[in-house]
Amino acid sequence: MRLKDGRSWTQASDDRYRGGPDHPFTQAELHRSSRTARSSALPKERIARALDLIEHVDQLKDVRELVAILSPGGTRRSGADD
Repeated sequence: MRLKDGRSWTQASDDRYRGGPDHPFTQAELHRSSRTARSSALPKERIARALDLIEHVDQLKDVRELVAILSPGGTRRSGADD
């Protein structure tokens, strides 16, 4: 990390680190991590739908569908009534 005043800090990462380009998650690990991380904020059904949308994001007609699923408060598509 380089600070605005020119100082820099470095720290080696743990060899067990997963999720980066050198050690990417498997699909199962990504799903497990996502379910764990989001379980306090979203119901299981919305987490599952979000993972499906993320895996097919290139096929979405409107990314607001994904944003709505991940947003607190529901599945209403942003801009639907605008």
